[in-house]
Amino acid sequence: MTKTDYNFSEERIFLTSFRSSEALKDEIGQRISKRRSKDWDFVQLNSEGAFLSLTFKQKISCN
Repeated sequence: MTKTDYNFSEERIFLTSFRSSEALKDEIGQRISKRRSKDWDFVQLNSEGAFLSLTFKQKISCN
């Protein structure tokens, strides 16, 4: 029987780096697409003060 575990990873985006909400939206989309191409799933988006936090998980099969 195979047990499934997950790795979690967080990326932060500093809000002051973007002049418009459209640019921020594009950056979020690019980061999610980049991670998905490497077999990471997007889990959640959190707002923490001056930055946004994107959380991703990656499935690991353990024998």
